[in-house]
Amino acid sequence: MSRRRTALAAALSLLPLGQPLLLGTLGITTATTAVVLQAPPAVAQDSSAVARIAKAITVRIEGATQGSGVLVKREGDRYTVLTAWHVVSGNRPGEELAIFTPDGKEHQLEQGSIQRLGQVDMAVLSFSSPAAYEVASIGDIKKVKYEDPIYVAGFPINNSQSLRYEPGEVVANAEIGIDQGYQLLYDNKTESGMSGGVLLNADGKLIGLHGRGERDEQASSGKELVMKTGVNQGVPITYYKLFDSGAPVDISKTTATTADDYLAQARASAGKKGREQTVIRLAEQSLKLRKTNEGYFLVGTNKFSSGDTQGAIYSLNKAIEVNQQDGIAYYNRGAVKAKLEDYQGAIADYNKAIAINPQFALAYHNRGVYKDELGDYQGAIADYNKAIESDPQYAYAYYNRGAVKGEKLVDYQGAIADYNKAIAINPQFAYAYNNRGRAKNNLKDHQGAIADYNKAIEINPKGANAYNNRGVAKFMTGDYQGAIADYNKVIEIDPQYARIYGALAAAKAMSGDDQGAFVDLNKAIEIDQSLLPSGYSLLGSLKFKKGDLEGACPLYKKGASLGSQSAVKWLNSTDGAWCRKAIEIDPQNAKTYNNLAIAKRKLDDYQGEIAESNKAIAINPKPADDQSSALYYGKSGNQKFSSEDYQGAISDYSKAIAVNPKDAKPYYNRGNAKVKSGDNQGAIADYNKAIAIDPQFASVYSSRGAAKVKSGDYQGAIADCNKAIAINPKDANAYTNRGLAKNNLKDYQGAIADCNKAIEINPKDANAYNNRGIAKNNLKDYQGAIADFNKAIEIDPQDATVYQNRGISKILSGDRKGACSDWTKSLSLGNKVTERMFAAMDLSWCLKMR
Repeated sequence: MSRRRTALAAALSLLPLGQPLLLGTLGITTATTAVVLQAPPAVAQDSSAVARIAKAITVRIEGATQGSGVLVKREGDRYTVLTAWHVVSGNRPGEELAIFTPDGKEHQLEQGSIQRLGQVDMAVLSFSSPAAYEVASIGDIKKVKYEDPIYVAGFPINNSQSLRYEPGEVVANAEIGIDQGYQLLYDNKTESGMSGGVLLNADGKLIGLHGRGERDEQASSGKELVMKTGVNQGVPITYYKLFDSGAPVDISKTTATTADDYLAQARASAGKKGREQTVIRLAEQSLKLRKTNEGYFLVGTNKFSSGDTQGAIYSLNKAIEVNQQDGIAYYNRGAVKAKLEDYQGAIADYNKAIAINPQFALAYHNRGVYKDELGDYQGAIADYNKAIESDPQYAYAYYNRGAVKGEKLVDYQGAIADYNKAIAINPQFAYAYNNRGRAKNNLKDHQGAIADYNKAIEINPKGANAYNNRGVAKFMTGDYQGAIADYNKVIEIDPQYARIYGALAAAKAMSGDDQGAFVDLNKAIEIDQSLLPSGYSLLGSLKFKKGDLEGACPLYKKGASLGSQSAVKWLNSTDGAWCRKAIEIDPQNAKTYNNLAIAKRKLDDYQGEIAESNKAIAINPKPADDQSSALYYGKSGNQKFSSEDYQGAISDYSKAIAVNPKDAKPYYNRGNAKVKSGDNQGAIADYNKAIAIDPQFASVYSSRGAAKVKSGDYQGAIADCNKAIAINPKDANAYTNRGLAKNNLKDYQGAIADCNKAIEINPKDANAYNNRGIAKNNLKDYQGAIADFNKAIEIDPQDATVYQNRGISKILSGDRKGACSDWTKSLSLGNKVTERMFAAMDLSWCLKMR
């Protein structure tokens, strides 16, 4: 006999300073209904009969707290109600409390009748009525066994007029004493307000009270992972029977001896910080006596919380072996994979969880988080839509959908609408105010942004991000002193955040405090030496913008001497010509600007090249013929693409297409720029157009295949790469992209074969070595993976992603020091994913090594 769980969610998230939060949470949801088990007809009532009994004996309690209760005794007109102590403990003497019986009538509490039963979560209270109400029949708790059917009923807060009745299965029935008497574990779907409700056996007899279900918790900042088991806790009817007989309400058994005892003890400690090893020990002891899904699940989730990701995956695999329909185990395994940044693996597990429970809101949500991480922004939005459809009050789904719209798709108005909805659901959602402020700031509504940051700070005065962002908004309005005050507040919260000193230096420089700016710049450099070149360039640019050309020149020269590319580009620009004593140029000669653009490109000064090309086009926007004009725009687009100005490149390629719509190359190039901008579907449309014009354009098929990989269409990607290879068998990129698609389909051997071919064609293809390393890592050939990542780094020492990947293989092979070194290098190269990993995971050991 198997059982189903309620659902558990897990996701990683990040809130970098000055950036929006992409928040994923782990928490319990109530999206599935447990299996209704048919008991032997000679003994058990059918489910509808038990439901009728539950409806006849369950009452709603409304006092200081709303809850449920059960009619257990009638003496004349006096009725006794059994409920959870925590439902009535907040009622003060003399305070009113209403009991609503199954006929909908309201009865007032008999004052002074509330009594707690010993130290367990049970209490009795009384009311009087001449009406005849059915009272519960007491069952034999000793006959309740693992996987027996159990039924819970109560009145949820969000729909207090309707009794909720849910079937489920017994997880454990312990005899040993547990804190507050929570010896009965079961997997029914429950909600707030059902505490004190009935627990009935298959005969419809009362065997306990529902005590507490797992709360739908959210991580407080989005950085924490909250692991939950999906199991409820109840108090067995044993305690009421002792009370009713006049015996002391306690229990004699104090030593665990059964699987149920150990499991209940483990569950009582689950979720308590610092008790992870205790939970693991008790759950493992229960597994020695009986192999249960719940036992493996508790071991896996607590190993995860302890940082043992491999142990967590092993135990969750075992949980799934016991019950392959356990969506919550697939979901938590996805959480572990996500922590290892195996986003495709996490998505595969969320897919499985959703297949088991198509209404699993948190699974859709978290799958959306990782689609976003992988650049599939439309796929992420589709998943957030499904999460909202399943749970219209899911504030985080609106929130993260807003983050994708605002930060990835530049739809600031759409983002604001989603943040508005998240705030309407949760008016204390500080991060939603923070991100709405960012969207407003991007729309130049600086005052509206500042108002939102004020609200975020009011809710969370220790939120450095809101102070930082408010400082940015004030800086943009010219309120440099206000910006300085906010940046100082960030430093008060996080004194080691180097870049905030750079922002503070900029604000001081703009307010005329050059000496203070230099002090702060030195502080930034003291914390992070990599800021030294850019610091001089920053101060030079601020001086230049203020019109202090003589002050700007030496700062730019110093920055250039230290290797600042921005300083070098400025010195090679027309703005910096006087500083470097450049030769005069003819201001009306387009050819001269064109030649200057060529020279700057040779210096890798792409911004300078674009500036000069733009001047040439401004002088002569349409040369002698359309072909020349199209070439101008195409070249300008290429220059902007090289300098990572993808929107500018798209604009220029569009102009080239307008001049000559029969040329496949601008469509191809515009598609490449759209991929870089995250618009994979727009890119595919452009590649389709290029192919329609030139069906033998091999590179287009290869690039369309890469875009399809990013969109999750792996079979389509393979078909495109096959076509590219058929046209040009020497297209190394096509083999690399096909290998990437196979990797995502878990065809790791096929991926390795394709990467081998790509490397044979182009031994300098760093991407092929990286992708082959990923495939080997997935096959647990960690040393082989590390060798491939070494080769990729040898070819391209500045690729931060490869250092991150090599670090993962090293940590999986037991080389913690090597992993830390690689992740540190990845961080120094600006890898945002590695930043999020450090923010979300407990890598204090690595920080100490650094």
